[in-house]
Amino acid sequence: MSGEEEQLKPLLLQKKAWSQRELLEHIVDRHFNRLGDDYGDLPSWRVTPRKGTASECVVELDAHLREHGWYPLLEEGDPFSLTLFDIPKDAHPNNSPSIQIIIWLLSFIFSLTIGASWISYQDSTVEWSESSVLRASLMYFAGPLMFALFFTSLLRKYIFNRLGVDGGHFLPAVSPIIFFSNSQILWPFGLLGIFNQRLMPALVWPSRKGMLISSIVMPLSFLFFGIFFSIIGILFTSNNSPDFSGIPGIIQLNPLTHLIANFLISPDELVVRTVWLHPLALAGQSLMTFAWIMMMPIPGFPGYRALWAILGSENMMESGTEFALYGLFLIGVVLILITSGFTPWLFLFGLGVWRMFSDQSKTSAGLITDDSIEIDNGFSLRMLSSILLVLVLIFPGTSSVTGYNDWEDGLELNWPEEMDMVVDSNSSFVLDFDLIGVIAREVNVVLWTDPPRPDWNLIVECGEEKLPLPSNCNIGEVDLLNSASITISSDISNNSTALLPSNLILIIDDGLEITSKTIALNPQRPIMPNSPYWILEPTFEGLQACTNITFSDEVFSGNFSTTALLWSVTTPENGIFTDDSEPQVCLTGPSYGKQTLHRNSIALILPLSFINDLGEESSWPLRFDTPAIILPVPDDG
Repeated sequence: MSGEEEQLKPLLLQKKAWSQRELLEHIVDRHFNRLGDDYGDLPSWRVTPRKGTASECVVELDAHLREHGWYPLLEEGDPFSLTLFDIPKDAHPNNSPSIQIIIWLLSFIFSLTIGASWISYQDSTVEWSESSVLRASLMYFAGPLMFALFFTSLLRKYIFNRLGVDGGHFLPAVSPIIFFSNSQILWPFGLLGIFNQRLMPALVWPSRKGMLISSIVMPLSFLFFGIFFSIIGILFTSNNSPDFSGIPGIIQLNPLTHLIANFLISPDELVVRTVWLHPLALAGQSLMTFAWIMMMPIPGFPGYRALWAILGSENMMESGTEFALYGLFLIGVVLILITSGFTPWLFLFGLGVWRMFSDQSKTSAGLITDDSIEIDNGFSLRMLSSILLVLVLIFPGTSSVTGYNDWEDGLELNWPEEMDMVVDSNSSFVLDFDLIGVIAREVNVVLWTDPPRPDWNLIVECGEEKLPLPSNCNIGEVDLLNSASITISSDISNNSTALLPSNLILIIDDGLEITSKTIALNPQRPIMPNSPYWILEPTFEGLQACTNITFSDEVFSGNFSTTALLWSVTTPENGIFTDDSEPQVCLTGPSYGKQTLHRNSIALILPLSFINDLGEESSWPLRFDTPAIILPVPDDG
C-alpha cells in the first residue's frame, strides 16, 4: 500500500444487533414519518406519509414488509394510524394438491349419485345405479354443477391473485344422498358447503374496494351459471307427470327464475314443471340457492365481507350495526318457525345469531391494508342496494322444497249438492273436473236422473257433442294443465207433469277409481215436496207415507189431497194446511193399499195435490222410496 494513499477508516460495528421492532421501525421510516407510538400488543404508530399520498406509501410499505411476513394496516385519522400484523405462513391449513384432488373427485362422485337419485326418484321403473341413469346424471347434473364450481374456483383464485391475496382454491362439500324428513324431500340440491383453504381472518386485502370485489365474485358466478342452467332445465322439463316412487318435492323457484321463465312458457306450465324439475334445472337451483346463502351477511360468509367493505370497519364495529344484524337473523328464525319450519333455514339464521355474538363478527372479514380510503358514498349506496336487490330476486322461499302430499289423489269433484232449475226457461250449470294429484286420468262419466225426467229436456254437452240423458260421456284426459268440464242444460215447461226434485246421478270412472256423485235438481216452484219419494212406514192400521214441503217465498194456505183409492191425508188434519202447520204431509192407507196405485216401469206412484186459497192447483206424482218388492203384502195375498 502506498503511503500517499489515504488510509482507510475502520468500520464501526454496532454493539448489538437490531431488535425486530427496530427493524420494523427502520422499514417504516423509509415510507412514513413516525410521530409517536400507539401503545398496544402490536407495533403501531401515528404517522404521516413521507412522500406522496398515504395510500401510495402504504402500498410500497406492504410490498417491503411481506418479505418479512408482516402486513401493514393504515387507518384514517389525523394523523394516520399504522399497525403491523405478523401472520405466519402456517396460519392457514396446508392441503396438499393430492388432498385437494381427492376432495374434488369425491364431490364429483357424490354429485353423480345425487343426480342419479333425483332421476330414479322421478321414475320408479329404474334404479339410480343403472348405467343410463348415471349417464343422464353426468350430462345434466354432475357435469354442469362441477364445471360451474371449478370455473368459479378458478375465477375466484384469479381475482384474489390480481389483488395480491393468496386465497387458493375453495373445496366443495357435496352430499351423496337426498335428505328426507318425514318421507318428504328436504334438501335435494347436493351442495352442503363451500370451504376456503385459507383462514379469512388472516387474509389481507389491499383496499375496501378490493375486498368488495373478491366477496361478490363467487356468488355472482354461481348466480349466472344457476340462472342459465335453471332456464334451460325448465325448458327441458316435460309437462307430463313422471312415475314417482315417493312424495314429489316441489322446488320453490326464486323470483328471478320466475320472471325470466314466464317469458318462455306459461305461468301454469311453470308451476306444474316445478313438481318434477329436470336434473339440469335442479343443478341451476342448487347454485342459485347457494348464491343466496353466500350473499347473506353472516360472519364468515362473502356477504358479510361485502358489507364490511361497503360500510367500513368503524361502522361495522359499532354496537348498533351488530344488534341490527342480530335482530335481522332473529326475526328470520321467528318467521321461518311461523311459516314453514324449514330446517336448513333455521340452521342458517341460527348460525347468524350465534356468530354475531362471537369473535368472528370482528375478525372473519379479514384485514385491509389501506383502510383509510373511503368508498364513495354514491358507489356504496349503489352496491348496497344492488346486493339487497339480488337477495330479493334470488330468495328461494321460506321453504325451498315442499312435499306434494296429495300427489296420489284423483279428481277434485267439488260440486254443489243441489242445483235450482229454472221453469219455463232454459237453464244450465257446469261441472268441472280438476286433478288434485299428479297422475293424469282418462275420465268417463255415466249420468242419468232418478226418477227420470224425460220432459225436462236434459242435455249434457260432452266436448263437441250434445247428448240427452241418460248418457255416457267420454271426457278424455285430465291432468294438472288440462282440466275438463261438462255442461248440463234443461228446458222445463211450466206444464211438466213432474215439477218436483230429481237426483242427477253421475258415475265417474277415471281409470284408477270409480266415484259416484249425486246432485239434487230442484225446479223453481212456489211450493213443492223436497223429495221425489215418499217415506213409507208400516203402522198398526196399515201404511203411512210422508214427505216434507218447501216454499220458495211465502207459506201458502190451502188443502192437500190425493186421487189414490183407499189413501187419505192425515197430516195436516183433513188435509187443511195453514200458516201454523208443520211443513209435512202424511197419507195413510190399508196394508193392501199398494194394489190400488198406478205403476209405471220404475215404481209405484202415489200422487199428491194441493189447492191454495186462490184456487191454484199443483199436483206431484211422488214415488215410493222403498222398492215395490219389499212393500208389505196383505195377509190375504
